[in-house]
Amino acid sequence: MWKTRTYSATEEISIDQKNFLGLTVMLLLALNFTLSYLAFTYYPNGLLDAQSPGFWITAANYSLITGIVVLNKKIIGWQWSDLGLGRIKSWWKTVVVGMAVFTLLLLFSQYIQPHIFDAFGQQHNVSHLSALEGDLPRLIGTLIFVWITAGLLEELVFRAFLINTLDVLLGSTIWSTMAAVIISSLIFGMVHSYQGVTGILVTTCIGLIFGVAYVLGGRKIWPLIFIHGHIDTITLISFYRGTF
Repeated sequence: MWKTRTYSATEEISIDQKNFLGLTVMLLLALNFTLSYLAFTYYPNGLLDAQSPGFWITAANYSLITGIVVLNKKIIGWQWSDLGLGRIKSWWKTVVVGMAVFTLLLLFSQYIQPHIFDAFGQQHNVSHLSALEGDLPRLIGTLIFVWITAGLLEELVFRAFLINTLDVLLGSTIWSTMAAVIISSLIFGMVHSYQGVTGILVTTCIGLIFGVAYVLGGRKIWPLIFIHGHIDTITLISFYRGTF
């Protein structure tokens, strides 16, 4: 079931293309780490306020890393289907993958995170979300923003693009695919370093769950987008209701 992926547009990928992929991945990670750290460290209470630098730093972050992915897609010759956004051929498989991911995340949050990872430090400060309480227009705007950024773009960048790129750079074998999933998960955890040790460990494990599901699910990110967005929606609504 754990299969490598052959891309029709990259079967004869050149050394120059590999070098370009490697450099742009480093640029993407440097930008994401720096801008995320600035927004969440210096403007944590203004992330939902369009008048705050934190909001625009976050928007610039997602715009830049998405631009890097689109640039690579054009230069390397990938199709959107190569990046997990192809037409869904099997709805039942998509549903099964989504349900499996959701179940694993629930088990992780109930039995592993609170008993193991929470011991490493305090949870990430999400007090800025308290501004959602009772504010329906802001909730709707935040949901749209989160579904586009965290739901769609993070899965496109940190699952499809990063796993595919690392797989290509490491040789496109079964072992390179496994290594790509692990490395991408570690990177996903490290770019959340502003959340502290606990945040890094938790997001690394979440990245691993999503990465394995991405590969075993036929390298489609649709179920991951849905689950990611659905979980964030539940969290945001709980802040809106004041029950978080």
